Amino acid sequence: MFVTSDGRRLAVRSIQRVLKKYSSAGSNPQTISVEKLREISAANFYQETKDMKELKERLGVKSMTAIEKYISQDKKE
Repeated sequence: MFVTSDGRRLAVRSIQRVLKKYSSAGSNPQTISVEKLREISAANFYQETKDMKELKERLGVKSMTAIEKYISQDKKE
């Protein structure tokens, strides 16, 4: 998801620095994390497709209980 201009993967720490930079620059000083982006992406994917099997594969998890938090977030909204 996060790559350099020449196509190489960004390191986790580099992504964290970028997120920190842009979250502090905005008008809402809410901390943005990689996990929060993952949660938002998973919730949006599930909301659009309702495909739990594909979401499980997309997240790269082995158990359905690992994706329940994303599905329960969708049901709360």
